[in-house]
Amino acid sequence: MDPKAVYECADVVATYEDADYLEAPERHLVENLGAALPSMSMLDIAVGAGRTTRYFAPLVRRYVGVDFSTSMIDLCVRKFSAELPNASFMVADMRDLSCVGEERFDLVLISYNSISSLDHEDRLRVFQNVRSVCRPGARFLFSAHNLHCLPRLFGVPQLLSQLSFREPRGSCSLLRTWFMRRFVYEQALSYRRWMRDRYRMLNDGAHFGRLHHYYVTAEEQVAQLSKYFDEVSVYRANGEQLQIGADGGPPDDYWLFYLCNTAATPSLVH
Repeated sequence: MDPKAVYECADVVATYEDADYLEAPERHLVENLGAALPSMSMLDIAVGAGRTTRYFAPLVRRYVGVDFSTSMIDLCVRKFSAELPNASFMVADMRDLSCVGEERFDLVLISYNSISSLDHEDRLRVFQNVRSVCRPGARFLFSAHNLHCLPRLFGVPQLLSQLSFREPRGSCSLLRTWFMRRFVYEQALSYRRWMRDRYRMLNDGAHFGRLHHYYVTAEEQVAQLSKYFDEVSVYRANGEQLQIGADGGPPDDYWLFYLCNTAATPSLVH
């Protein structure tokens, strides 16, 4: 199913309607930028129903939220337009950011793995688009699904370790989701071979199997980003920074966060 169509579905919109929190790397970004935030212009891509809006918009000089779902943007307008006069919202696809015109931003965020619903070519196009709307010295933060988590998604030992007789309802839901993911949505009998890839699109059962998601190794993701950005740091969802390639093997987190910096002086994208 086309990702845009999925995010117009009423049941999908409803799952995001009340989301109102920051992930740990997002909180750390706010803390680290500190006193610089009031002078910054921010672009919040795939803003959804505004999970991050209430936390960023009051702190920055100008806040622009975009999403390709009209239903999501309508929600944001109803929730925030009166409350946050420096915030604006518009329908736009991250694959085409021409809607912002000549405006450039000091901070760009793509929320909640949203870029993972795009294929490889579109993903690279988004990175180039984001770089083109960044001012010198800008920061870009996003999260992405991690290919090395596949044993946790599809493996039997990992499933058994999460089941509990003390929580039969939760265990039944977990078992049903695992079964659907492995034998109905993806028929993932060879997931260990997939881990030899650098990236792969697969159906992980998101929104009842209506979406395929792009899973990528941290090494590959850093290599992709290094073509467009000058510095890339990798973080776990709990905010811990990772040293990619260090001893201990690849991280098996479900998703990872990537913080990209642009050079303080303009340079050509290579």
